[in-house]
Amino acid sequence: MSSVNLFVLGPPVVQAHPPIHVTSRKALALLIILALDGPRSREELAHLLWPRSRSLALQSLRASLIKLRGALGEHAHLLHVDREHVALQGTYFEVDAHQLDAADEHELLTLWRGPFLHGLRVHDSVEWDDWVNDWNARLLSRFRSRVEELTRHLLRQERFEDAIRLARHNVDLDPLSEPNMALLLNVLVHVGRVNDAQQAAVAFTERFTQELSVPPTLPPLPELPSPTFSARTRSNLEFERTNFIGRDAERATVRAALQHARLVTLHGPGGLGKTRLARTVGHVLADEGSFEFVAFVPVETLQSAVDLPVRMAAALGRTVMSVDNGLEELASVIGHAHVLLILDNFEHLTSEAWIIDDLLGRCPHVRVLVTSRERLSLKAETVVPLLSLAVPNEFTPLDVVQQADAVRLFVDRAKSARFDFTPSEESWTLVRRACELVEGLPLGIELAAAWTSTWPLAFIVQELERDPLSLSHPLRDAPSRHGSLRTSFDVSWRFLQEEERRVLARLSVFHGGFSLEAARQVAEATPEVLAQLTSKALVNFDGAQRYAFHPLVREYARAHLDEQLEERDVVLAAHASYFLGALRNERMSIGGAASPELLTFVRTEEANLLALLTYLQEARQYAALAALAEPLLWHFPASTGPNGFTFALRLAQRLLDALPEDEADAKSARLAVMSSYAWLLLFVGSLKASVCMYEDAVRLARTLGNDEALQRALDGLGQALYRSGRSEEAAVALEDAVRLAQRQEDPYRLFRALNNLMMAAGMSDDFERAASAASHAEALRTNDDVADGMDVVWFLTNEGAVHLLQGRYESALSLWQEGLDVAADTGMTGQRTIMHALRAWAFLERGLRFERAQDLSDAADAAREAEVVARHTGEPFALNLTIMVLARLQLHAGDADGALQNMREALLGCWRSENIMLLVWLLPYLAEALDARGDATAVDLATFLSKSPLAKQHVKERTRTVLERTYRHVNSSKEQRDTSIMTLEEIVTHCLA
Repeated sequence: MSSVNLFVLGPPVVQAHPPIHVTSRKALALLIILALDGPRSREELAHLLWPRSRSLALQSLRASLIKLRGALGEHAHLLHVDREHVALQGTYFEVDAHQLDAADEHELLTLWRGPFLHGLRVHDSVEWDDWVNDWNARLLSRFRSRVEELTRHLLRQERFEDAIRLARHNVDLDPLSEPNMALLLNVLVHVGRVNDAQQAAVAFTERFTQELSVPPTLPPLPELPSPTFSARTRSNLEFERTNFIGRDAERATVRAALQHARLVTLHGPGGLGKTRLARTVGHVLADEGSFEFVAFVPVETLQSAVDLPVRMAAALGRTVMSVDNGLEELASVIGHAHVLLILDNFEHLTSEAWIIDDLLGRCPHVRVLVTSRERLSLKAETVVPLLSLAVPNEFTPLDVVQQADAVRLFVDRAKSARFDFTPSEESWTLVRRACELVEGLPLGIELAAAWTSTWPLAFIVQELERDPLSLSHPLRDAPSRHGSLRTSFDVSWRFLQEEERRVLARLSVFHGGFSLEAARQVAEATPEVLAQLTSKALVNFDGAQRYAFHPLVREYARAHLDEQLEERDVVLAAHASYFLGALRNERMSIGGAASPELLTFVRTEEANLLALLTYLQEARQYAALAALAEPLLWHFPASTGPNGFTFALRLAQRLLDALPEDEADAKSARLAVMSSYAWLLLFVGSLKASVCMYEDAVRLARTLGNDEALQRALDGLGQALYRSGRSEEAAVALEDAVRLAQRQEDPYRLFRALNNLMMAAGMSDDFERAASAASHAEALRTNDDVADGMDVVWFLTNEGAVHLLQGRYESALSLWQEGLDVAADTGMTGQRTIMHALRAWAFLERGLRFERAQDLSDAADAAREAEVVARHTGEPFALNLTIMVLARLQLHAGDADGALQNMREALLGCWRSENIMLLVWLLPYLAEALDARGDATAVDLATFLSKSPLAKQHVKERTRTVLERTYRHVNSSKEQRDTSIMTLEEIVTHCLA
């Protein structure tokens, strides 16, 4: 068997054959601890990763060891576990940290990818943080020692560039380390690059002083010889006519790139402000004296790079006499002077970029900053991609919107057009929208703002919504290439070959990005053409798997595709075929919308699938739409944050309105949408509407004979019923859902139905039945029939709730902690708020029952954390539960009035969201608060809880001590108890009055 390679110098990576996929963070942490420290006791490992509770820690350790053994697969025999200790068979593990001391310079730069275990976080463990920091310090010290040793060796061999590169890499690891900077300065002076040493020292001193408020201690540097150029003028840059807004990070990046490399290209499509950014950086560097001269060289009008030396010499204030020998004369003029050349708009000369490389080879201290829509593709080139300005979304607070660079640029240019321009509170929305419509493109923002002198803001936004590419520039001194966004993109289009134009137009059917395989199948794009489009800044590559457009570039290319109707229809059909085929893939189709692989795919391809949805509606391809509706509607609440439910509900209603009721294929699509819509209604608190829609879905599924849809509808109906307090009816529906899932041999749907059956049984006091369902579901997970993802997070949430109803606090808290770990590992964050709310409730119950102050403190912390998120997202279950927990803590602290006020808020929230289950759970607390106030309604409430079938035995058992006093009142008022039992609605109405 081959060895296992473990990389810890940077983000942790495990390589082996067969592959090892460790998805749990704590399981990965265990593997790394054992590989580096050797055998450890169970107690040590538990304390290191789960320090807060010894009993919970050992349970969690056991669970993580099971996960680790499962992840190791065929390598599982390398993990040795007994009752006391855990160890790895070390001879099979090769760890990069062990190779530091013997690495050569090339191996060393490859080995050290970043800080030790960068990105691997373990929640709530100071001990883990201390362990990581200790190892990081030791490894960093060994790395630096090896760097110094190798640097001295390289200098002795006169391998100067290798020595400099190694010393710079050492500085990059710790930008505030004086010894690291001293090593770099000594190397630069040793090889004769005194000016570079002085620049590096100045930049370091600024950074060090700004961060630490004291100057650094650096070795003295020799004086430079007199400059070749006159010190009277340091650049040929003209003064700017308008303010430069924002781009702080980009300015810093360009400066850092010029320190690192001699040739830097500011790369991006037209309209991003490349020229202005380059000029701004040039002004700063000239003012600081970083170069003897900064020369701005516009080359847009040059027909050939042969004339470039003449143009550069003129910018330097010199004359080149011979075009044929222009480069030699220019190099002679510059010599060893420290000069920055800014070559602007170079894209049409990239095929002759060798001349820049030649100049760099002749003049050792020249640096070149190029602005170009196309990369130069030279070894010496460092590319700095320039992106649009970020635009806040419509939910962003106004004060944040006003500080956004895109909005500040609009306001500044609008004030130039009309000095009295001052947005009102309402018009800030229009300013933000204008920036959004041009996708943060600075040219588009300036075009729109320039019209504020003659057009109302609302009209400008209307014109941009109609066609953002056509808005023309009203100013006389605007460059011709900036006449409009379309004119700017026309320049790039003219530089394309015919095949590049054809592919770019076909790629415009993608929304939000695409993969290489998708581009091949849909647009017939070869990797070579994609590389050319990327080089020409018309397509962006994320460095991993995805390509994307700037949205306005996509719109421009789509306009060209729309001119060829037959071609457009063929490409749109290919786009639909590709994504529908992916959705039908066996790995994604199993388990329905919540299968982890499918949710990941939908999250990545959200924009493409929304576009596909519109296409299928317009093409009346309803059968295909049915396959798309469920995963798309599940995706938004699971993955897109607080506004996901709202968007998904609107989308579901739009689909139902658009689907005809009398066509067979449309009925199947309606059925898929109805079940997803009902699921969304359930979670936003519209339980009655959810039950009604699920019942309609059950009837339609039976009419159509669609068992798969019937199983899904019964499963959802059961969940809606037990949340409505109808747990016995829920169990009947869910037993049918389990049988259908077993018949269909779908482990995910079976797991989901068992999860809901467990909860319904628990709500009916049938804990034996609940345990049986939980055991069956757990077996599916243990056998790897169900992967960690949203379904597992839901299961752990519900299983913990059932344990809590039985008073099993420790196991409930352990299950929720495991659920939080799974959610963090898989990116399923939507359920975290509910788990934190349930944890708060468990801590509260245990703290009150056993009079444990720490539990009450933990309850307050968990409830506050959940409340902040729940109020933001509007998730009713978590919000109402946390409000009630905090209110009960107020009552415990003696604030009966404040507690009762907040309890009424929670009561109203439960009533409005129709969650009778949660309402009944929380009523005992309300009875206690009423009793503390001397309110006779406490007696009525106690009587209701003692007799109502809604109050199950677990509620009465949980609240027996809470209601003891009110029960005495009831017993002393037997006649009132027998004749005056109020209904739940009457109790709620009275308490809220």
